[in-house]
Amino acid sequence: MASEIIRRVLKDPDLTLIDVGFVDPKNLSIFGKPKGNEREVIKYYLCSCPEKCEAYKNGQCLLRTGLYGTKCPYGRARAEEGYTVRARTYDSWLDYRKDKYKNIIKNLKEVKTLTEIGEEHIFLPLEFLNNYVNPISADLGMYTQYLINKKLFTPEAVIKLVTYQPRALMDNSIIKEYTTKYLPEFVYQLSRKYPDIYNEVKETVPDIEIWVKSPEFVGKKAKLKSLLPGKVKFSTHVGYWDGEKVVTDSKELILFGWNDNEEVHIFPTDKTVVEIVDNATVDEDKVEFV
Repeated sequence: MASEIIRRVLKDPDLTLIDVGFVDPKNLSIFGKPKGNEREVIKYYLCSCPEKCEAYKNGQCLLRTGLYGTKCPYGRARAEEGYTVRARTYDSWLDYRKDKYKNIIKNLKEVKTLTEIGEEHIFLPLEFLNNYVNPISADLGMYTQYLINKKLFTPEAVIKLVTYQPRALMDNSIIKEYTTKYLPEFVYQLSRKYPDIYNEVKETVPDIEIWVKSPEFVGKKAKLKSLLPGKVKFSTHVGYWDGEKVVTDSKELILFGWNDNEEVHIFPTDKTVVEIVDNATVDEDKVEFV
């Protein structure tokens, strides 16, 4: 029955398969071998308007945001279970699908910044809007705790967001993290992306201006392939990332018998992490901090 539902969804003319993900218990277990009854899983991510979605253009997807994904009015996520680890066909079932969808697999990332979703919604990078004590998401008419219709994203709505004080369930105290962590980044992104709304809000809440400063990324660590070309630091040495490789000299590699003046090219993997030494290498919509 589940497979039939999957087939129907994949054939839906209004949906486009934009990404495929795999859960392989053999690669997930960090405490030894996986249990024999654990099953492999393939996840299908479909969208009705990928060409009109800013997140998708940035290599991101709402369906892949958060631990279990976030509800999206334009997309659907479906999972199909395969065989258990002990089954003989375990590897072949997964390998066949990885090969079948190899041109579709994009490993879309989470949406983490103020981003337009589809044609009519905006993702708000704010937490606690739907807390138990004094939620504000329903008052703003939000689709989910992170998603608001563009027509509702007005200066009046933003004023409510920047003056909001979420409260903790246990002692009713103000959750300071909302103001110290999430609001400054939100207001900074707002000033860059929607300057007209920002300027109108600033007339009513002038204090928000203190948050509109270019954030300091130097010293933070990020996946190398998510950075723009420029200088980066690995280990204790600085090299130049050109978008394909890191170019450096061999001072750090003298152990291998190279001379100081020899140029070395380092080709990273998708998991290579470096330290940021120049803010210009960061595109906030695409960077992957670790």
